[in-house]
Amino acid sequence: GFGLPPLWSDKIKFIHVNIDPLQIGLNVSPAISILGDVKTVLNQLTEQLRSEGFCGKPAWRSWAKYLSNLKEGRYKRLNKIINKKWPVIQQGKVIQELGKVIKRDDLILVLDGGNTPVFFATYAPSLGPRQSFYPFGMAAIGCGIPYAIGVQLASPGKRVMLISGDG
Repeated sequence: GFGLPPLWSDKIKFIHVNIDPLQIGLNVSPAISILGDVKTVLNQLTEQLRSEGFCGKPAWRSWAKYLSNLKEGRYKRLNKIINKKWPVIQQGKVIQELGKVIKRDDLILVLDGGNTPVFFATYAPSLGPRQSFYPFGMAAIGCGIPYAIGVQLASPGKRVMLISGDG
């Protein structure tokens, strides 16, 4: 499982930030638990570190550049797969096109269970906070309908789009 030996070192200390208290410590026991929105928490931590004069090690900048290059390479590989000639439409292409519509501020995306969240995580562009909802883990297909109804009731001024199916 995530964070557990032998895949991960038993010497690793985890800091778990999550807005949902039920997710804290779900896989491993964190050394530090922080309940809150990760964007807000990271901004607060960054401000605090900067105010104390922390600027990081020079090696970290090269590591950040390396990770950025990996991300860019991943997008190039995915686009190569998507734009290949397929006998039928490729899931990634559908998701990439839907991503252009979903980026609108007035639209919330709900994903059904099964492989749909996996395909979206792989191919979709990043969305804003609270703009996409999906079942945690591999939920059964069909849970998206009541989930979308609940999201719509909680967000009456927005449109809700449900993507259902298994890939």
